Amino acid sequence: MRRFLLVALGIASSTATAAMGFQLAPSASHRCPVADSGTCRGVLAAGAYASRSFRPRFSFHVPARWANYLDISGLYLLQPPGARPPGNSIEGNFIGLETRVAPEARDCQSPVNGVMTTPAAIANWMAKQRDLVVDHRHAVTQGGLHGVALDVRMARGAKGCLSAGATTPAAPLLVGIGPSSFDHEVAPGNDERHYLLAYKGGALDVEMVDTSGGGHLPRYTAIVRTFNFSP
Repeated sequence: MRRFLLVALGIASSTATAAMGFQLAPSASHRCPVADSGTCRGVLAAGAYASRSFRPRFSFHVPARWANYLDISGLYLLQPPGARPPGNSIEGNFIGLETRVAPEARDCQSPVNGVMTTPAAIANWMAKQRDLVVDHRHAVTQGGLHGVALDVRMARGAKGCLSAGATTPAAPLLVGIGPSSFDHEVAPGNDERHYLLAYKGGALDVEMVDTSGGGHLPRYTAIVRTFNFSP
């Protein structure tokens, strides 16, 4: 299974408010699955919400029974109905945001040396990797941030790498370079869509992961298109 390994989570204590014109819906559940989930909301009722600890702050809309199981300064997680809550890793379908990312080396844990961490530079690096198939690259503006959108999957026959705790090799893709650390590989059979957005001199990543072959990506993209970032 594709893994999104969470390491050294830094939790912010400040809260965020909704963007102008949004009325926040109540959360259906405030339970979070792990101790370092930050200010997550748990299972959500349909409606509009805003991040609390994640920076930059953002607001969004979701249908009923989506879940927010992670909200810390550098990572935010939305999972569709029925998805398994995270433990030390996130598996299955999800929408995730990471404040600052870099290309991942073949050790499944380190940044690649010599590659700038702007959206365009990371997208260019992805396009050159033999382990990856990159499609539908185009410029994107989302919620006030600008960058590059693209679809990614693991190439057939790729060897990939084996991250800590994983049992199946996957194609190295991204690592976090602060304020939170993580590694992110593309597993065989998974389809992903990434918005690499310029933020404070680096790249903020909005990722949509679909383990069903890509059929859910349009629905996930519709949610991401409601994202509105604020300073």
